[in-house]
Amino acid sequence: MRVTRRDFLRQLSAIGATGMLNGNALPAATARPRKKNVLLVIDEDIQNEILGIYNGGITHTPHIDRFAGRSIRFDNAYCSMPECGPSRAAIFTGMRPQASGIYDNPASLDRDRPDLTLLPDVFRKAGYLTVATGKLMHPPENTSKKHWDITLRARATIGLNLEEAVQFGKAKYMLSWSPDCEDGDLGDGARADAVVKFLETCDNEKPFFLGLGFAKPHDPYFAPKKYFDMYPVDELKLPARNEPKDATAPFHKTRYNMSEKNQKIYLRSRYAGMSYVDAQFGKVVDAMQRKGYLDNTIIIFMGDHGYHHGEHGHWGKWTVFEKALKSPFMIYDPDLHKDKAGVVKGAVEFIDLFPTLCELCDLPKPKTMMGKSLVPLLKDPGRKWDYPAFGAWRKGEARAVRLHQWKYMEFKRGKLGQGLFNLEEDPGEFYNLVDKPEHAQRVTKLQKLISDVYYQSPIPPLSTRKKSK
Repeated sequence: MRVTRRDFLRQLSAIGATGMLNGNALPAATARPRKKNVLLVIDEDIQNEILGIYNGGITHTPHIDRFAGRSIRFDNAYCSMPECGPSRAAIFTGMRPQASGIYDNPASLDRDRPDLTLLPDVFRKAGYLTVATGKLMHPPENTSKKHWDITLRARATIGLNLEEAVQFGKAKYMLSWSPDCEDGDLGDGARADAVVKFLETCDNEKPFFLGLGFAKPHDPYFAPKKYFDMYPVDELKLPARNEPKDATAPFHKTRYNMSEKNQKIYLRSRYAGMSYVDAQFGKVVDAMQRKGYLDNTIIIFMGDHGYHHGEHGHWGKWTVFEKALKSPFMIYDPDLHKDKAGVVKGAVEFIDLFPTLCELCDLPKPKTMMGKSLVPLLKDPGRKWDYPAFGAWRKGEARAVRLHQWKYMEFKRGKLGQGLFNLEEDPGEFYNLVDKPEHAQRVTKLQKLISDVYYQSPIPPLSTRKKSK
């Protein structure tokens, strides 16, 4: 008998997590250790609109949506570079790639910049137990004893079966696989289970800094069958592109020229992966409530960068349009948000997380950090925020800066094109205003911001750059 999406969601809701995830009330305060714990959850390849809270419930992500309603949500949070390695290096150093030299995946912080202090290092030095599982940075930093006291073992019990996977594109990772298995049989479920076990057995003598990295909806595209069943292909609709015929944005291109059916298979796979991760996140937060940690733990849920779902003819990341640079970013602090939440519309950067956590936990800030503390916005989400946010692609291919509603981008220092967009009137970045005389002064101002940040100092040479593949 076929189970409809509506029936499945009704069953899932009946089974759902308890406590915070099924209600608005947080648990009563309990005795707390001297310092607050930190849970940092990083997911891969997620634009804001893949979450139900942003797309009107098209995707089923009730646990993350509920968390967003209990935290401070930053709707315009920029990664430093839309690729896993450099974005995560920026998060964990508080430095933009042009300052650290980590601007591609083969580069390594431990190998190429061992002089830098990373986020867990500051907490470890302050007496925290540092714990990691899943992809937080690129190896070897991910499991290095230099940064982590404990690396939780979490291994999938079944591996990707290519014979059962559906290929829907020429690239080797363009496939869809939905094994009929338990959540813990695959990687993200195993990671969540490992964290739950840690929380249930932690003696709490030390405060902890716990990093949890989820993999889906990053390729290869697979998740347990029950999450695929939530999104029948014949019921899916492609996201509205709304791209006008007279669009003048630079660098419109097509990546993965797929049929409409394959685009829907692609979306289904990503939606299923996101719902899978959502369930694992709910499992972890539920365990934190059972153990009494919610009143004493700062929780961050964030992506590493955004992702295009066909916007500007593109499927993937690797651009400086909003879909690639922006990703979900939410912070919950029990001292600030027990009875309220909020949404920040001002543009912020992921490198701001490092100084924010240092201030919230009263820890010293490394002098190398380039971000700003977001504590003022955590206390007053509606306050005016006059700082620019920056994003880039590789060493100098593309740069972008956003200040209030204005977004400027340039390619090869303007030699290959420029763009200026009013994001309030043109959120899709379709109409390029860079050549309009009335915006000349604004373009000059934004160009100077990019020059001051990216072009005043050369990218540090990396000792092993020539050896990287």
